[in-house]
Amino acid sequence: DLSSVSFADAESDQVYNSARNQLGLIKYCAENGHVPAETVAAYKKIITMLPAASDAAESEKFEAEGVKGNSYDGAQTVSLEEITVATGSTVAVHCSQYEMLTKQ
Repeated sequence: DLSSVSFADAESDQVYNSARNQLGLIKYCAENGHVPAETVAAYKKIITMLPAASDAAESEKFEAEGVKGNSYDGAQTVSLEEITVATGSTVAVHCSQYEMLTKQ
């Protein structure tokens, strides 16, 4: 019954799930040697500060897509390769942006 879910809940779920997808992408970057393992640990700490989403299985799916190297918004999946081609970048450069994010 969605009538009991407020917009704020849906919004915080979206923020949390996006963060979980980013965590998966950071894990992908680490596995491919683009960021150090400490970046994964630092981002995990950031996520613990967010309110968890209401559907843990859905959050797992967001992270799992990231681990495969996919940006996922709940409806669409776009690979990091596709993103970097579209932006004229490289996977390594894209991954380094995640590392900078965890050092702010």
